[in-house]
Amino acid sequence: MTGYRAIWASISPILSMAATRAASDEELADLLKPLLGTIGSLIAGYQNLHSRRKAEQALYRAQAKLRQMATQDALTGIANRSSLIDQLSDVFERSKRQGDNFSLLFLDIDHFKSINDSYGHQVGDKALQHAVAVIQEHMRPSDIFGRYGGEEFVLGLLDCDAENARHCAERFRAAMERCSIATDSRDAVINMTISVGVATLDDETTDIDAFINNADQAVYAAKRAGRNCVRSFSRDAEALEAEPA
Repeated sequence: MTGYRAIWASISPILSMAATRAASDEELADLLKPLLGTIGSLIAGYQNLHSRRKAEQALYRAQAKLRQMATQDALTGIANRSSLIDQLSDVFERSKRQGDNFSLLFLDIDHFKSINDSYGHQVGDKALQHAVAVIQEHMRPSDIFGRYGGEEFVLGLLDCDAENARHCAERFRAAMERCSIATDSRDAVINMTISVGVATLDDETTDIDAFINNADQAVYAAKRAGRNCVRSFSRDAEALEAEPA
């Protein structure tokens, strides 16, 4: 408002004199000089404010992009390994403290290396994105999903016991088996499957790394059993290997 008052203070005598023609052109020009200076200052102030706001907006966008890069997998858009483990660790500690059910699924795309070798890395990337889309279609909003590394993914199932976790794993496995993706080769499609390891929180699991390792052991058992199947972690190695698919 200060700037507008200054303009009005400058322009009022000019309007009065112009209306009565009581001043020469030279006198009106002299009166206009401070008015032009005031307007110039206002314009410069507006430009500075506009530039500052643009800079602040650019900084905000850059900070948001950095946060995204720090937590999100660039290819698939889901949580990256660091963000995934942070989220799982929080739920792990809370579940241990409150005695809540908590299960992990470790999902591994079968024969992924052969997809890259046969069709190239672009198709391999497409296969990873396809796998993520299938899982997201069947997971719950409360589930924690992230890329653990390469073709490996981990899904945290909150308030989910061993039996329900096993059913979820089988549902994901069957959904993946039903889908296929096109390739750049004419009429060529890829039928993808996944192996899934299941682990459920128990009193002997001391931290999130041990919990993930349990699920990892289970998925390796699934691969040894022929892939495209589900295995649940057991501390009895023979029971883990012998579990029916």
